[in-house]
Amino acid sequence: MVVNKPSSMNLVGLEIPFKRPHWFAIRKVNGSYYNLDSKLTSPQLLGSEENLIAFLTEVLSLEDAQLLIIVGKSEAENCLWKRQ
Repeated sequence: MVVNKPSSMNLVGLEIPFKRPHWFAIRKVNGSYYNLDSKLTSPQLLGSEENLIAFLTEVLSLEDAQLLIIVGKSEAENCLWKRQ
């Protein structure tokens, strides 16, 4: 998954009141989801699918936030990316 959310700009330690797109990935590793945002000092453990959904619900409530879901060809053709 790739998330795009508005992010504040900083110039010499001062926050500029201007938002620009910031892209970051979320990846499942060994059964747990991680936020791989480069603005974090280390990957953030999100945990279970329920925690992932709560995190995405919060992020996607922001104006102009977007979610891209990357799936393989067979998953796309069979709509396996949809949660039942």
